Amino acid sequence: MSETDISEEVLIKSIREILVSADLNVMTAKLVRNELKAKLNVDNLDSQKKQINSIISDVINELNQTNKDKDNGVKKKDVKKEIKEEVTEKAKEAVESDKESDDSSSDEDITDEGLARKLHNEELDSKRRVTRNNRTTKKSSSAKKTKKTKKKDNSDDSDEEKPKKQRKNGYLKPCVLSTELADFFGESEMARHEVVKRIWSYVKENNLQDPKNKQFTICDDQLLKIFGRKRFRMFGMMKILAKHLN
Repeated sequence: MSETDISEEVLIKSIREILVSADLNVMTAKLVRNELKAKLNVDNLDSQKKQINSIISDVINELNQTNKDKDNGVKKKDVKKEIKEEVTEKAKEAVESDKESDDSSSDEDITDEGLARKLHNEELDSKRRVTRNNRTTKKSSSAKKTKKTKKKDNSDDSDEEKPKKQRKNGYLKPCVLSTELADFFGESEMARHEVVKRIWSYVKENNLQDPKNKQFTICDDQLLKIFGRKRFRMFGMMKILAKHLN
């Protein structure tokens, strides 16, 4: 094939195919022309050298621009992702900061009686749920049985009313303290609410509340013997103290 038979369209297509897979940092016009001769099966392209060099330059500029646009697109995506993550992180920090602020404010308003009352109510709610479940089970069982009534003969005993037993609230009933609690209070028995109240007073008198989160108490040597941990949540103390009360 003679050199005059090669159209510009063929040259552009062939040069682009060569440069697309080539390393543009080391590729030269001479190397491209040599590959082009082999690709087009021609011996000499000297008559079109200037034209070929111009096409090579245009194709390289085109490929560089394409790569640059791709890089900018990736960078824009990365920037958007970083901005989104930063905004999300700041939003989380703001929510956590508001929550900690609310927790701290509410903790400062807690009194000894208030804490004891709250813990008392929590325990009563738990007992009520258990009682309701037991009643439901008993009603289901008793519905299957036939009710029997017995009539008693008139007698002096039938007119007498039996004294009603006073039911003591388990929370107010004195409990036997463990050795650790007995050593701490100097007493062997104490009601649950009184245990909570006095521990709470001890924490406040000795400034043992965690300054970062006042819902937690940092144990000194005395409390460490009782709770067995360096830090505990005030509203969860009854779960830990349960093993110390009988």
